[in-house]
Amino acid sequence: MSAEIGESGFRPPRKTLLWTVFAICICVVLLFSTDWLNESANVQPGLVNIIKLLLIFVTGLTWLIWLTFFSGLRTRFLLGLGCIALVTLFFYFFRLIFDGDLGFVRVDSRFAQLEFENPLDTSATQVDLATAGSKDFNQFLGNNRNAVIEDRVLNADWKEHQPKLLWKQPIGAGWSGFSAVNGFAVTQEQRGQDECVTCYDVATGELIWIHAAARRHEDTMSFGKAGPRATPTIHEGRVYVQGATGVVECLDGKYGALIWSVDLTKMLDIELTENKSSQGFTYQFEDSPLAWGRSGSPLIYGDMVIVPGGGPQGGPFTTLIALDKKTGQEKWRGGENMIAYGSPAIARLLGQTQITLVAESSAMGFDPDTGDVLWETIRPGSSNADANCSQVTSLSDKRILLSKAYQLGGELVELSRSNGKITTRTIWKNPRVFKTKMMSPVIRDGFAYLLSDGFLECCDLRDDQLEGRRVWRKRGRFGNGQLLLIGDHLLVHTEYGALKLIAASPEEYRELGEVQTIDGVCWNTICLYDRFLLVRSELEAACFELALDPAETAAVETEHADSISQSGPTGTGGPADSSVIDE
Repeated sequence: MSAEIGESGFRPPRKTLLWTVFAICICVVLLFSTDWLNESANVQPGLVNIIKLLLIFVTGLTWLIWLTFFSGLRTRFLLGLGCIALVTLFFYFFRLIFDGDLGFVRVDSRFAQLEFENPLDTSATQVDLATAGSKDFNQFLGNNRNAVIEDRVLNADWKEHQPKLLWKQPIGAGWSGFSAVNGFAVTQEQRGQDECVTCYDVATGELIWIHAAARRHEDTMSFGKAGPRATPTIHEGRVYVQGATGVVECLDGKYGALIWSVDLTKMLDIELTENKSSQGFTYQFEDSPLAWGRSGSPLIYGDMVIVPGGGPQGGPFTTLIALDKKTGQEKWRGGENMIAYGSPAIARLLGQTQITLVAESSAMGFDPDTGDVLWETIRPGSSNADANCSQVTSLSDKRILLSKAYQLGGELVELSRSNGKITTRTIWKNPRVFKTKMMSPVIRDGFAYLLSDGFLECCDLRDDQLEGRRVWRKRGRFGNGQLLLIGDHLLVHTEYGALKLIAASPEEYRELGEVQTIDGVCWNTICLYDRFLLVRSELEAACFELALDPAETAAVETEHADSISQSGPTGTGGPADSSVIDE
């Protein structure tokens, strides 16, 4: 340090200033080189943000040390203690909210609570969720669980026909999406101490019924935040849900009354650790590798509801569990792998109906009648760090596509049958593309569209030699958002609450329109019921009415109906036309 200056003994912080300038320069370089690092060296945006946060922390600590020990000020210790007290008080009263790549989003009060009206008296409520129609969106990622809507065509002129906001309102915390049938939408949300299943009128946003249970999930580091994660499944007038702490429930869709409830943690001998939040709520989390709560949306197959299993720290593990959809009684257990955050789905592979699931460190196929594991391929991951979240994407009768961020990327796998057993063979792996985190790719005409480490990306799947070569990509502040493929258009809801209409074309990135939607972190899947788009975050929910092209939609509906009647209920290869199958 330099010599003292003046009677106060003050010493200018030359080394600290040099470090601060160095840290600022590094942060600026990282800010403007994030895309380049991702493209050239496959560095995750999250890692870049961690480095920036560490630089900010070390810089602040350096200034505090200088002020307390080297500033030469007579009151340096008091000033140092004051700074420590101010920082401590700030983090006692407030918390930083980050996006999926640890980018700063906002500051929240640790003690503020969203106030809701008392639960409604729903004893006289009559909601009809049993009358199903072709425009329903009855489960996670739509009726086919593939985020593809085949029977509607959007009007692409958003200058003249911009999405119309019907309603926007606060909603309880959580990452569940909406499912919608016959004009009613169902989701899960955290309302204080209660984990709730809620039913809204699609057109008005009016809360019709609510089912509340005294449960709350949070993770210890608060990266996953509070609330339920899994999207409800609506089937034959009933609602099937899985809460974040592992309780699977079946509700009467008319008024939300509980029909049966099964606690998977008790079934699988998993201990729940209990803690108290700063808001005074009691919350639980699993003593297992599943750090961020249960996200698996229930799958209906025949007379069963199928959900991911799991197990205690160190095992033993059960990958899938089938319950009787009418009673909740166990039907079978399948697999011995720890689960991650994907949902089971139906696919038609090698001429056989199968259940596909990405578990903690593998992708798997199951016999839906017995739970027997039909095939398995390694997909490295850890459910408390570089977790598997994206779905298995079925491309044909014998091919599947796997995708994941954390520098793993895409993998094309081919299935074959030999001596009565199914084997897998990797056609290609490419860590530079298909880096999905909280969404799954959609496929159109041999091209995949997806959000890859924050970029919207189009990749070519037509030629194996290309190894999923990227055709184009666009940054555009998409973050870890969600998308739907509707005809030849993509509806992309960004992590930061912007809705974009984009042409699903391999020729170039072409944005056709954009509207702002809601506040909050938008990890929740989006739901298109008829022409009504439902979006939500951990703070707000909203409904937008989209303009359709009537003539084109009618033509597509006719073509789609003819295709189903000619090819049968599962089409020709690829995923079944409905993952809710009665056999």
